[in-house]
Amino acid sequence: MGLATTVLWRSLRLRCPRCGEGRPFPGVLRIAPACEACGLATLPEQGYFVGAIYINYGATALLGLVLVLLVFRDLPANVLIAGAAAWCLLFPTWFFRYSRSLWHGLNHYRSMREGASPPASRRGPPEGSSMNCALLFLLLLAAGPEGTLVVLNKSDDTASLVEASSGKVLATLPTGVGPHEVVVTRDGRRAFVSNYGRSQAPGNSLTVLDLADRKVAGTWSFEKWSRPHGLALSADESLLYVTSEGSASLEVVDPRTEKVVASLPTSAQASHMVALASGRAFVANIGSGSVSVFDLEERQWLANVPTGRGAEGIAATPDGTEVWVGNREADTVTVLDAVTLAPKPALPAASFPIRVAMTPDGALALVSLARSGEVALFSVKERKEVGRIAMPAKAAGEDGRIFGGQFGASPVPVGLLVTPDGKEAFVACTQSDVVFAIDLASRKVVREIRAGREPDGLAFAAVPSSRPADR
Repeated sequence: MGLATTVLWRSLRLRCPRCGEGRPFPGVLRIAPACEACGLATLPEQGYFVGAIYINYGATALLGLVLVLLVFRDLPANVLIAGAAAWCLLFPTWFFRYSRSLWHGLNHYRSMREGASPPASRRGPPEGSSMNCALLFLLLLAAGPEGTLVVLNKSDDTASLVEASSGKVLATLPTGVGPHEVVVTRDGRRAFVSNYGRSQAPGNSLTVLDLADRKVAGTWSFEKWSRPHGLALSADESLLYVTSEGSASLEVVDPRTEKVVASLPTSAQASHMVALASGRAFVANIGSGSVSVFDLEERQWLANVPTGRGAEGIAATPDGTEVWVGNREADTVTVLDAVTLAPKPALPAASFPIRVAMTPDGALALVSLARSGEVALFSVKERKEVGRIAMPAKAAGEDGRIFGGQFGASPVPVGLLVTPDGKEAFVACTQSDVVFAIDLASRKVVREIRAGREPDGLAFAAVPSSRPADR
């Protein structure tokens, strides 16, 4: 085991963090002045264990919250209050010496990492280190997912690279006109951006971003395209699938040669988003209220399946058995069998369901509701809505915005992303110029990110951007 693992294991067993033999905390409230085996001081200075208070408090609050959310959430309020009071009295008392042992181990580990000798008498850690370590402990508890969030700013014609855990904007890169959607390679090094264009100036290009070096790697233009939008990478990432809304087609691009290798007509109107499942591509057609289905191996059109007016948001379950479609004008979600293409009964989803995203375990489908300003959560197994999360913002104004004032004061949540670990979701509210982070365990908004004007497409690079100058 490494030093950190060894010290942690010893601390959890209430043993001396240096030798692993002595017992600095022999009783619930009793502390030995020093390790009987190696002489490491247990109480080297007045106030040494102040940081243990933060550990005890953090553990009590965090574990209590988890128990309420996962086990006792359906109990009556008076029972919950009584249980919480008992928990807050009994658990900290039992955990008292463990919190001190963990704090003692943390200080020992810090001394070893800095090359200093651990205190054998009343010499303690440097002044102020107790509070600094406590704050570090709390920050680690509250930290978000490690990685880079890519946010497309439609009106700024830029892509913001954001540190997902803190919301700090690391870099802002230029794209083509009207960037709408983005997809990232599994290694987290490259992102492909579709440049949709403006109302009177359709786009026809893709921007390639180098996420590791935080720079634009290139722009690919295609003469026959008009308004590229939805993006998806094949499982082996050898092919990039792009919807071309203006030319009503699904374009197949080889990223290595930067060439189109196939163009598949959808025979539908406003072919907008694409999802892959079971060896097929599913394209949502807003104008036709349908989904076009293609066999990827044969590169052949199979069917156009009606789903509902304004079919736009689309996502496949992680096991590839179902495809969920948000029908924005019908205020419904349609679930298709990915093999038989048979639709299940439509699910109500008011108002204006515009994007769909799945949790990695396949338990939940998240649907952004542009008009009501919420994110709806659906149980995939039960096919029913199980909750809603309101976005805490209002529209910033109407002038010069793509949606104008059609959604009133709604922040208009559109872009939707669930992190690979399934712990958080990010929601781009295009009318309020903010991206919100949602903790999926508590179903609460926990952070806000200010990137650029009218954020929309989102992607997550699990490997963080690593340019040393900015780290």
